[in-house]
Amino acid sequence: MNLKLFFIIAGILFPIAVNAINLDLKKRYPFTVLTDDHGILTDTDLNSHLDGVFPPTEFPSGKHFFLYWQCFPTKDVRINLRDIGYSSHHLDENDSELTIEAYTGSAKYQYGMRRDWPVSGNKKNFQRYQKIMRGQKYICLEGTYFFYKDVATDGKKERIYFWTFEKMKTKRGCESYFQGGCHEKG
Repeated sequence: MNLKLFFIIAGILFPIAVNAINLDLKKRYPFTVLTDDHGILTDTDLNSHLDGVFPPTEFPSGKHFFLYWQCFPTKDVRINLRDIGYSSHHLDENDSELTIEAYTGSAKYQYGMRRDWPVSGNKKNFQRYQKIMRGQKYICLEGTYFFYKDVATDGKKERIYFWTFEKMKTKRGCESYFQGGCHEKG
């Protein structure tokens, strides 16, 4: 009898523990999350109306610019900051490029920022993004899909998917490209 009760309780709790997105959210936002969310995302995260855009009506194709979430093990995600060697605004400081790359066994997902910023400004973002990832098992990235490209490096083929970064979230918190973009209640 106790064994039967155990399996009933486990059957109810297991789906909750595996994924925070319940059936109602999956029904309301069927195309918004492309991977398992590992219990990180909430209704507020999935509601792209808060960002002024409609929720996706299809999977990424590059034809429509919807916001999508993907979650990755943090051990497979790298944040890169590169001084591009010049300033586009004739400032004393060079501009820099900040990208976030997630690696899977078959592809790389590269999230780029909307524009380059002076090194000091991007360094602050780089540090904030690293801090939110530190000690976390998974990270979710939101962005707009543009296209993919197949490349060969040292004879090895790799597919790179290019995205525009919108925000990131771990169980520690959320960071957005736009101020206030995480819609957290203060």
